[in-house]
Amino acid sequence: MRLLVRNPARVARSSAPLQKETPAYSVGDVSDRASVERAMAGCDAVLHAAAVYSLDVRDADAMRRINAVGTLNVLNAAGDRGLDPIIHVSSHVTLSPTHDGLLTANAAVASPLGAYSASKADAERAARSLQERGLPVVIGYPGAVFGPHDMRLGESTRFLCDVLAGRMPVIPRGGICIVDVRDLAAAFAAMLEARQGPRRYLLGGIQVSLAGLVDLVAEVTGRRIRRWVLPPWALRPGVRLAGHLQRLLPVRLPLSEEGFDTVVRNARPDDSAAACDLGFSPRDLHDTLADTCHWAYCRGWISRHRVGRLATTR
Repeated sequence: MRLLVRNPARVARSSAPLQKETPAYSVGDVSDRASVERAMAGCDAVLHAAAVYSLDVRDADAMRRINAVGTLNVLNAAGDRGLDPIIHVSSHVTLSPTHDGLLTANAAVASPLGAYSASKADAERAARSLQERGLPVVIGYPGAVFGPHDMRLGESTRFLCDVLAGRMPVIPRGGICIVDVRDLAAAFAAMLEARQGPRRYLLGGIQVSLAGLVDLVAEVTGRRIRRWVLPPWALRPGVRLAGHLQRLLPVRLPLSEEGFDTVVRNARPDDSAAACDLGFSPRDLHDTLADTCHWAYCRGWISRHRVGRLATTR
């Protein structure tokens, strides 16, 4: 196995919590086709998971460069080398749900407005075009990814920190689908089988209302967390205002229009193909949330008081 990394110093730090040996790596960037090709030398398959996942509108340029252009570089280089399989980590936000909110892996590509979702949709179209040419591209569509060992305070961990800090007392009606990063890793590992041809798998995980998610966080921490649920129309003007302010402010706001839209669409995942072919079986959401919150506490992103009983029971 060989990783393509931009900063070698992060490789050992990321491997340490997993108690794994530091893997081999090649220094480069997915936006640089030459470094991508160097990293693939001698490889049989590729797993493309590099992306900027941010709901911060200030990161739009980086997401277009890495998520869209970078995906083209990786998939085309892998196709030219005849690698099999060529695995692309997409996202559930690239898919259009049915009229009743069901998401399937073969749904049409959506036309989202948010910078992250739009960049991933562009990458999705590139991946599907290679599938149409018969290349062994395998696409996985994770839901919102939660779990421990997040090294850089990603969006999902940040959300839980905001909930525990009381920064999200008012939330919209709707929900999200959540997948544990450990279940996701096992599913992508199961995709590493050659000569299976183009495939697509939804890996949405467990669908939960946003109010239910906050209540579960309160349950696993033993804390009382106040939340008020309002219809989307009542909150959208404030969310849009927050988006405009975010472009001007140096600090990160807990609200984003893109995240709001994902919650409001309230899509339900159909993971049946992944369950059948990959053995995908999402673990209990209580465990995922408890492990994520405890990890955030261990990293110093949330205080002992706010993480409640998880400070001593995990």
